[in-house]
Amino acid sequence: MFGDASVLLYVSKEVYNARKEANLSQKELADLVGTTQRIISNIENAEINIGFNLLLRIARALNLNLIFGGCNFSSHATKGAVGYKIMKKVAIKEL
Repeated sequence: MFGDASVLLYVSKEVYNARKEANLSQKELADLVGTTQRIISNIENAEINIGFNLLLRIARALNLNLIFGGCNFSSHATKGAVGYKIMKKVAIKEL
């Protein structure tokens, strides 16, 4: 089971690695998901507790599988021409 700090660290690493694999800057990812570069930086540095809505938007932009409580919230819809091919599983067992 994850503690709060472990969840933040795990999510931060997954977001960072997926963003790097997609060759996106923090600003580019922020623009795709409707937030700021500062928020993406804070997420990647495990400095803020990310809300589910934003986590879902990030997962969809990076084509990540988001599984929460047995429900798979992934969307195979990509951002058109961006065409990410990243398929990783982000499983959060407990928040």
